[in-house]
Amino acid sequence: MSIEENKDIARQVVDAVNRGTLDALDNLVAADYVEHFPFPGQGPGLAGLKAAYALVSAAFPDAVTTVEDWIAEGNKVAARGVVTGTHLGDFAGIAATRRRVSYNAMRIFALDGGKVTEGWFVFDLDGLMRQLTAPAPPSA
Repeated sequence: MSIEENKDIARQVVDAVNRGTLDALDNLVAADYVEHFPFPGQGPGLAGLKAAYALVSAAFPDAVTTVEDWIAEGNKVAARGVVTGTHLGDFAGIAATRRRVSYNAMRIFALDGGKVTEGWFVFDLDGLMRQLTAPAPPSA
């Protein structure tokens, strides 16, 4: 596959996650997908990836990743951007705060045969947690 075709597949993955249509990942991600930086408790393969996205979506149902940079070389595609959403469900033991959050994230996709086979996901967990646990502003 060409670099542009790989970038298109990576874009489709991000779009599917943004729309919450995780079943679309069945056609984009290999069943034996390997996550090199798994979310705590994330199981193996495509099923584990979908479960991790579903867990985050339950906590931030309106979360959207806005990719600001796409970089590709060989069979790898990197996406760097910002995730925004509203904390409406439990996340990492923190009950819903109803706060809007925004944090930086980057995912690298490795592709083979038209499917994502490996991934690396790095995000600003410290910045996200600070937004969720900061004292509430005084009410007027």
